Amino acid sequence: FSSCTMAAHVPPAIKSIGTYLARAEEVSKVEPLVAYYCRTFAVEKGLGLRTSVPKEDANAVNTFLMQLMDDLEKEKATLPQGQVEEGAAYMEGFAWKIFKSADDADRAGNGDKRTAKKFQAASVFLDVCRQFGTFSDEMARCSKYAKWKAVDIAKCLKQGIRPVPGPPGGDDGEFGDMEGGGSVVPNEAPTWPPPMVPSGGDEDGDDVPPPLPSSTVDSVNSVDVKKTHTPLHHPTSPTTTATPSDTEIQQCIKYSKFAVSALNYNDWKTAITNLESALQILNRYRP
Repeated sequence: FSSCTMAAHVPPAIKSIGTYLARAEEVSKVEPLVAYYCRTFAVEKGLGLRTSVPKEDANAVNTFLMQLMDDLEKEKATLPQGQVEEGAAYMEGFAWKIFKSADDADRAGNGDKRTAKKFQAASVFLDVCRQFGTFSDEMARCSKYAKWKAVDIAKCLKQGIRPVPGPPGGDDGEFGDMEGGGSVVPNEAPTWPPPMVPSGGDEDGDDVPPPLPSSTVDSVNSVDVKKTHTPLHHPTSPTTTATPSDTEIQQCIKYSKFAVSALNYNDWKTAITNLESALQILNRYRP
């Protein structure tokens, strides 16, 4: 299966990442960069969950994540040069725009099913921004608020009552515990930094930020990893004249990056496997 259908095949042991993969599928045609970052965040979350996966589920989880990583590598190659480097600002701008659209509709008294879905989507897109290392308290507060509003509006509609705009009790109300969920919502009405809210869009669903500026640098800062290979065996006979090809060098870089990602989650076994895979290639050219 491809990255476009991954959400339907998430192993139960890491089912929580399915939310991010589903959002990626929803926006992949109109916002490929946003979809890409939803999937890289899903990989990051999946790697972090592996340490708590039951042994009997480990193979299925590893196979799924390796397939997703392979798909991400291919997906990145289709993105315009430089977009990934500027992706953090773009992703954050997109998340803020969806949040503001939902919040504006809610405060205008239009708390319907569509608004609830927008709040739900906004909470996911804001959470995806955690991978960039610039996740602010304001973003965390708005993400939590968006989750609460999505549940609150849906609950009101189910009960046949009109949702109250803004926080509990209206704009002057106080935030508290979300009924039935135990999640704490923000204690003040959220704001969002003006520079991060792209201009444009409308009330009828045009929630697409403007294109990235063309003056972006050509470099990559992303989850860029490759499938693990078997542990190191005896190297082939060394040669004194041959050198690794560009493809082999890139493979070694990818294995090394994957090893570093694994170590970030204390997964030293995966780190060893990938470092050995890189060495297996390089040892062919040992002088």
